[in-house]
Amino acid sequence: ITALTGIDNEMIKGAPSFDNIIESFISFIGNYTIMGHNIIFDLDRLNNKLYNKGAQTICNCYIDTMDMAKNRINSLNSYNLVNIANYLNVKIDISHRALSDCYTTIKCYDILKNMPINISYYTGTIRNAYHFLNKCYPIPYKNPDEIISAKGMVYFLIGEPYYSSINLFR
Repeated sequence: ITALTGIDNEMIKGAPSFDNIIESFISFIGNYTIMGHNIIFDLDRLNNKLYNKGAQTICNCYIDTMDMAKNRINSLNSYNLVNIANYLNVKIDISHRALSDCYTTIKCYDILKNMPINISYYTGTIRNAYHFLNKCYPIPYKNPDEIISAKGMVYFLIGEPYYSSINLFR
């Protein structure tokens, strides 16, 4: 993590633990739509911790700028936030710092939302939909191909795949 982000143990020394902040975090996000870059990764880790503690998982609507970039920009070798920002000519103050990354993400979103979508990108969308749905309401399956038969999956495919919500299935 230090090599990737520059964040070391000394920088987080004295930071509150997950147990000490989770209630205020859940209260803070409420029912708001969550935006992030590769937000599925963050929600997956967060929901795993919540699940292991026996707490309600987060099923908010979300907007994923990495997915938006993948279905609009074909020429990148990596879709990390820095590469996307550079491609879109978005100035980055400093990367891998919470507030700066938030500003970079919203600036990228503002550009990406107006770019045309590459329809051929959506190969595998059903598996992506299943991945999200299963985090909130586990669906038993033996083979990943069985997820195609999950009830309601077609409704997920009607909307924009980068903007999702478990409420679409209710």
